[in-house]
Amino acid sequence: MPPARSYMAVDAAATSQPPRFRLLCLHGSRQTGELFRDRISRLVAVLAKTCAVECHFIDGPQVLPVAEGDTAALRGWYPDHCGLADLAPVLTSLESCWTSGGYDGVLGFSAGALVAAVVAAHPTRFPGCRCAILASAPAEPGPYVWTNGGAVLPAAIPSLHLVSPHDAAVPRRDSLALQRSCFAAALAETYEHPKGHALPCRVPDVDAVVRFLQQRVLSHAAPLTPMAPAQAPPPSRPSGD
Repeated sequence: MPPARSYMAVDAAATSQPPRFRLLCLHGSRQTGELFRDRISRLVAVLAKTCAVECHFIDGPQVLPVAEGDTAALRGWYPDHCGLADLAPVLTSLESCWTSGGYDGVLGFSAGALVAAVVAAHPTRFPGCRCAILASAPAEPGPYVWTNGGAVLPAAIPSLHLVSPHDAAVPRRDSLALQRSCFAAALAETYEHPKGHALPCRVPDVDAVVRFLQQRVLSHAAPLTPMAPAQAPPPSRPSGD
């Protein structure tokens, strides 16, 4: 299994006051960490400026065959038809990344959102995870499958679930099924949007993520150093798989 490459997104205007909340960001299938970072650049920039959040993007361990139209090999997290033997090495690789990165929370899109749920469901392997943000998360293979019953469910951390009735790749009902089965209801929030299979970055979408972090996560920790104001971030591209 190839080592995961990582990409750190830090706003240039904020480097004199380093963010203190580190968010591990997991891309969808047929993406890379770099592509995912570019596609949610508006969200990344706003989180750095308003919440003192530092986003780190890594590549999934599965190297996919180069398809027609691709300029380079893209990445994934697990094969379409997989069992414990396929999932265990992924979890081990991710655990090593988590330990070395000192992360405070996890964000994922599509297949990466399911992996984010796995992180949230294994607090002994991923200690210090204080929140999970999932967009277009499929329900299978569920977190209970990855370690042959080692998951701690429901995950007792604040979670935000972004879903869309227009998602043709991951039906809304599947994302909600994962939310109900894997996350504590009292700590889970659902945000519905019209953008289909995406982690949307319109102003109301970004505001929802900021509000979740400020009210449900950061307000329950030591005060963070506020980031210096800067110019408005650039628009993001759609974040489809």
